[in-house]
Amino acid sequence: MLRRVARPLFFIGCVVIVFGLGRIHSSRESYDLTNSFRFAWEITYAALLLVAAYGAGLPDLVRTRRQAVASAQKFSTLSRRAAKPISSRWAVPLRRSTLPWVCG
Repeated sequence: MLRRVARPLFFIGCVVIVFGLGRIHSSRESYDLTNSFRFAWEITYAALLLVAAYGAGLPDLVRTRRQAVASAQKFSTLSRRAAKPISSRWAVPLRRSTLPWVCG
């Protein structure tokens, strides 16, 4: 039962975190997220996260905590490396402090 729920919760959680943090940032910086160019970036980044998670085998192939940590590290590295060329092309107008791990 728990295994069936893990996949949708994981993917929904990734999307909610990306858009939730974008919403928090837009409210702090006083702009409308859906009317800015950052909204397309968030959709792209969420899609990259989901593809990287699938490539790392999350959450299906994980059986132990050690495997979970290794898969999470692989997942974050894959998504960061996939986002770097896209961010250097699209996110040039973004301040470097907004995405320091991507624009690095």
